[in-house]
Formats: sequence, structure tokens, C-alpha cells
Amino acid sequence: MRRHRNPARAPAEKGYLKSDLEFLGVGLPEMRRIVRVVKQQHSELKRQEVLTLVRALWKTTVFERRMTSACWSD
Repeated sequence: MRRHRNPARAPAEKGYLKSDLEFLGVGLPEMRRIVRVVKQQHSELKRQEVLTLVRALWKTTVFERRMTSACWSD
């Protein structure tokens, strides 16, 4: 995720959302693309494994990781 970051975008997103989370500045289309690629590369993941991954992503303090956890249902 960090390799797709946009440091110029991150402060604006953080300010707009008035959040204490860390922001990388990755856009939603890119986050969705990353999730699609991971799903394709790891199609063997069982439901419980996906839930474990989603919970781990949600526990972080990085906004984009939390957002990707929500994208798993797409």
C-alpha cells in the first residue's frame, strides 16, 4: 500500500475527515485494485482466513488499510 501513497494528498484527506488516523493518500480506485489483485493471487483463502485478514487490517491506525478491509465485500 505504501508504494501507492501520495504524500501530497494525505494531509488534505486527514483534514477533510478530521481523523486521528495515519493517511497515506492512496485513492479509493487504487485501494479497490489492490484488493482485487490480492483476491486473485490468494483465491484459496477460506472465509475464516479472510475474516482474520480483514480484522487485522481494521485494527491498524492507517486509514487506507481500514478502507481495504471494507473493500473485501465488493
